[in-house]
Amino acid sequence: MHLNEFLSSLFWVLDAKRLEKSKEKLDKATLLIAPFEKRNIIGLDMESRANKKRCMGRVTKHLADLNLQTGFLNDALNFYQTAIDTLRSCNDWLWLGGCLEGLCATSLMILQPQNQLTKSNFQRNASLQERHSKFKFRPLSTNTGFVSLDDNVVRSTMPQNLLSIDDIYKNYGEALKHYSKYLNAGVVLTEGSLKAARIAVDHHHFIHVHYFLQNVLPVNLTLTDEEKIQRLMKLA
Repeated sequence: MHLNEFLSSLFWVLDAKRLEKSKEKLDKATLLIAPFEKRNIIGLDMESRANKKRCMGRVTKHLADLNLQTGFLNDALNFYQTAIDTLRSCNDWLWLGGCLEGLCATSLMILQPQNQLTKSNFQRNASLQERHSKFKFRPLSTNTGFVSLDDNVVRSTMPQNLLSIDDIYKNYGEALKHYSKYLNAGVVLTEGSLKAARIAVDHHHFIHVHYFLQNVLPVNLTLTDEEKIQRLMKLA
């Protein structure tokens, strides 16, 4: 019971944050930064066109994350795609990688039949009512347990910007490539590679598993000898 209350409270905190962020003006957004980026913004021209795009793209990505966490998957897809277009135009590779990964995660939640959404049982506060409600997706399952978008009829019922399984692999591959450009993103690169490999395992695409796990081996992380052994055993 206490766990349910905690999860309910957590949901409402995230939903309130989502509503708050959705009302902010993007042109007045402040720059969100990863912890290791703090020293990189020293001397940065905050009024430059590229930096304004960076601010807008990162805030949009954050809004997409909040929509994903609160179950507004269709909105999350749209926000991730908008953020991708913005961040790509200003070469913001780290956050672009995060957007690509978020787009993959959202698509998986829609395509996997066991992750079908139903309307929340939570009673909304009147002050938090919105014009739109959560989408209720009922994907057509296949014998692989995954929705195929090859059928035009099926695709026509799905949200815009939804990725197929092949597109998910491509987007994960691009995201990992961008993460690898940053020395301090080793943990993010490792986690992303393992998540992508797990998706490929679930769909019996073992060539993709091999490809994604290859990204983990060269990553230089500060680990004890015991942690290094455990890491290699898990990869094996």
